[in-house]
Amino acid sequence: MSLPATDFAPDDKVLYLGIPDSAIIRAAASRLTRGVLVAIDDAEKVRLSRREFRDLPNVMFVPGTPDEIPWRDGFFTRVIDTREGDWPNPQRVAAEVKRVGTVHHQ
Repeated sequence: MSLPATDFAPDDKVLYLGIPDSAIIRAAASRLTRGVLVAIDDAEKVRLSRREFRDLPNVMFVPGTPDEIPWRDGFFTRVIDTREGDWPNPQRVAAEVKRVGTVHHQ
């Protein structure tokens, strides 16, 4: 299921499992005027994304894997899996996603 940025409420807290393309990040950031966008991915992708999107104050990139999401329970209003469940331990990822928010597939 695709979830375009226009479906986000201005105060949503969105977590992307994997870093989506630039257009998605910019559209989501502009929509989330009182919210936040967080993306988890490998350290190199995070480093590059931090540099590219340093002008977006409501966007954060975190190195890591979605089987250990470093946020408190229920924090995110939306969790979007950019890889559609293609993870080494999908059961653990599903448990983490359920713990921190509600999943949507891109």
